[in-house]
Amino acid sequence: MHYILAITLGIFFFNSSVAADKLEVRDAWVREAPPNARAHAGYGVFKNRSKHSVTFISVRSPDYQKVELHLSEVQNGVATMRKMKSLTIPAGGEVKLMPGSLHLMLLNPVTGIKMGDKIKMMLVFLDGASQSFSAVVKRSNDLPKSHSHMGH
Repeated sequence: MHYILAITLGIFFFNSSVAADKLEVRDAWVREAPPNARAHAGYGVFKNRSKHSVTFISVRSPDYQKVELHLSEVQNGVATMRKMKSLTIPAGGEVKLMPGSLHLMLLNPVTGIKMGDKIKMMLVFLDGASQSFSAVVKRSNDLPKSHSHMGH
């Protein structure tokens, strides 16, 4: 009985790690904000290298009390922002988090966040797997023009 349980758990954990191993996080950064700001925005590129879609359902960071996925868009001439419950990246696909679009809202920093800091984050996937990455704090005017859109 213990042998069967061990095999079952081994298969579960092997399958859970497959999603995380197939996701590449590139160019992750957090926009610098005033020292007492309670919210920062995070961006980057998420590339799914697997043959199956990958869905992450939450993001965590020891540097913030809470991290949420948000979508900013303009509807009927009015800028809106809404919280997303998950993000699915299609097989072989790529999703860009950037100002004025999809982004991470990093809420209530635990300590002072300043330019050059590396923010640790962890994606939690629908299947229970997780993947860590880090994002560097930058000024938005230090980025190429294609990244300096209006937004967070």
